[in-house]
Amino acid sequence: MGSASNDVRVEVAQLRAEVDRLRAELDEVKGVRRSTHAQSAETGTGGSGSQQEQQPQPIASSMVEGRVSKVSKRSIEVIDSETGEPYVLRLNEDSRARSGQRRIPVTRIRQGSEVRASFDLVAGDTYATQIDVLGKRRR
Repeated sequence: MGSASNDVRVEVAQLRAEVDRLRAELDEVKGVRRSTHAQSAETGTGGSGSQQEQQPQPIASSMVEGRVSKVSKRSIEVIDSETGEPYVLRLNEDSRARSGQRRIPVTRIRQGSEVRASFDLVAGDTYATQIDVLGKRRR
């Protein structure tokens, strides 16, 4: 029985180490510096190169198809046609919108329009990358 108990302890230790590694990786992707990184930055140790601030990178990319419920200069809200869940997608300089083959400002998309929106998850926020207007749902 002692062998099985040791196996479980070893496995738990390995899993904890893996979780710690993944947390550190996620924090790095989010642009969050752990205290050890901050200490080495303060002391000037590390590699050479510019001290340019890196932009957080997308953690994941996805798409939603549904009806627009709100549009503003800063975001667009799309109600998923499959689940009914709202997706609030932030807008930035990289967000693009099209109606047919024509590029349009996102603010020209009307409430009630059917859209397919691609977005990135970046540091806990969703940012629209491409919004295609599909048309208006008939009632």
